[in-house]
Amino acid sequence: MAQHLRSMIHAGEILPGDRFPAERELAEELTVSRMTLREAIRDLQNQGYVEVRRGPRGGTFVTGMQIPAEAWRERMRQDDSAIDEMFDYRVAVEMAAAHFAALRHTPEDLKQMEASIQQLQTATTHPEFRQHDSRFHEAVAAAARSPRLLKAVRQVRGEVFSPMDLLGIPPSPQDDAEKHRGILAAIRDADPSLAAERMAAHIEHTRDYLSSILQQG
Repeated sequence: MAQHLRSMIHAGEILPGDRFPAERELAEELTVSRMTLREAIRDLQNQGYVEVRRGPRGGTFVTGMQIPAEAWRERMRQDDSAIDEMFDYRVAVEMAAAHFAALRHTPEDLKQMEASIQQLQTATTHPEFRQHDSRFHEAVAAAARSPRLLKAVRQVRGEVFSPMDLLGIPPSPQDDAEKHRGILAAIRDADPSLAAERMAAHIEHTRDYLSSILQQG
C-alpha cells in the first residue's frame, strides 16, 4: 500500500503541499482497512514523503520531496544496474502501449492525449510538469486497451523520480511536448511501428538525462 501511495505522488496525482483525502474516504477509495492505510502513511512519513499535521486544518500532506528524492538518488548511484533495469522495463511496456494504442485508440483517447500536451506546455512548476507528463503516458497506455499494460506503465513510472525533481531546476516543457506530439501523430495515423519507435526514443532520452544527473556529485 505504501508503494501504491508513493506511485501516486511520483506520478503527480497528489502534488507537494496537497492533503490526502480523509482516512475513511481514502481507505474506502483504495479498498483497504484503515489500519493498513495508517501503516502505509507511517512508512511514507518515515521516508519523508508526507507529514501529518494536527488540529482543525490538519491531515496528511505531501512534503516538498527533497528527502526521498535525495535518498532515491543515492540508492541509484550505488547500484549501477538499477536505473537500466527500470528503464529497460519501461521501454518494453511503453513501446507495447504505443504500438497497441496506434491500433486501438478512439477519438476520445486522442483528445485526452492532446489535452495533456497542451497542459504540459503551460506547466511552470516541477509538480505540474510531472502531472501532465504522466497523464500523457497513461492516456497512451489506456488507449492500448490492456489493463495489464496500463498497470505496468503506472507501476514503473511510479518508481522513477523526475529528473526535474532531482535537479531542482525549472522544467522545460516544450521539448517534451514536441516529443509527445510526435508520438501522438503516429498513434493518430495508426502507425504502430512509428509510435513504438518514437516512444522508445523519448524514454531513452530521459534515461540518458537521468543517468547523467545521477553521476553528478
